[in-house]
Amino acid sequence: METPIYQSAAILFTFLTVIVAALIILALHYALAKTDWPERKKKNAFWTSTAGLVAWLALLALLANQNFFSDFSTMPPRFVLAIAPPWIVIAWLASRKSFRYLLSLVPPAWPVYLQSFRVVVEIGLWMALVAGVCPVQMTFEGRNFDILVGLTAPLAGYFFFQEKLNFRWGLLWNIFGLALLLNIVTVAILSTPTPFRVFLNEPANTFVTVAPFIWLPGFLVPVALAMHVFSLLQIFNWQKESAPIASKEKLQKVAQ
Repeated sequence: METPIYQSAAILFTFLTVIVAALIILALHYALAKTDWPERKKKNAFWTSTAGLVAWLALLALLANQNFFSDFSTMPPRFVLAIAPPWIVIAWLASRKSFRYLLSLVPPAWPVYLQSFRVVVEIGLWMALVAGVCPVQMTFEGRNFDILVGLTAPLAGYFFFQEKLNFRWGLLWNIFGLALLLNIVTVAILSTPTPFRVFLNEPANTFVTVAPFIWLPGFLVPVALAMHVFSLLQIFNWQKESAPIASKEKLQKVAQ
């Protein structure tokens, strides 16, 4: 039986997914507008990406409503099909020169600020815990410390990722965020009713296989990963571009 707090958590995850998706689409539109690409190429890139994102979210919801991901009897479990594709896309995008060019046109603070959504995710997980569908270890009452990334994201974006990037602190913050993300992903996987389950307390982690919670492993977690990866790409690109300038300034000082 769906309790009021369960329904509230479902609504929260739905709105959060829509907002995060909309922000990503707006950022893409911003970056494309700053390119020197032909208008046709810009429109194709924008509408193809937008359609792909919407189609993926719709497919996840459709399969989840049919309990496709809820079958843990197969090996590997079916929910892997909700997790793997976005991670593959992230790796593919990071390897593309055209995408790295787009990324260079986006303010470095933006991927960091977006990580604030992880606070809302943690609130939603806590609500799911109260509703009796989420295991405690997946919340901030247990082994999930991911809320720290969301809380520090506004400060990190403001102090480390403005016009003059703070390379070391920006790098450390992203590593910190990736470590906490890896932690909760591991905890979540080890809480599923599979042969490799480690956390045996009830309930098992099955609620993320139904809509709208399927958007957590299938979209929101990959977004958190992507924003760290993209931020690191921006940092390394900035360091690469600034190195020749720094060397030139040193030579000028020596010459004087």
